[in-house]
Amino acid sequence: MAEGERPPPGAVRRPDIVPYIACWSSEHRPQGTLIVRNGGIAYADEGPYERDDLGILWKRVGISPGKGRPEFGNVHTQANWSWNSRSSRS
Repeated sequence: MAEGERPPPGAVRRPDIVPYIACWSSEHRPQGTLIVRNGGIAYADEGPYERDDLGILWKRVGISPGKGRPEFGNVHTQANWSWNSRSSRS
């Protein structure tokens, strides 16, 4: 939209600033089958990056920041982990 133009009635303007940890509507949450393994839970098809350094299983989430609408009420677990990891190294 050119500067000075108004959006159509009822249109929601995309915010200029979105927190790094916000989920986006385009980030589909892949489903996984949970199983019991070694006295805990695991995904049946678990990959090497689905647990943290302490072995805690992460919720699966898609990654496509900036695409779609920001979902301010949903925290992107991987973005949050990345941010916390950088902060704790300072």
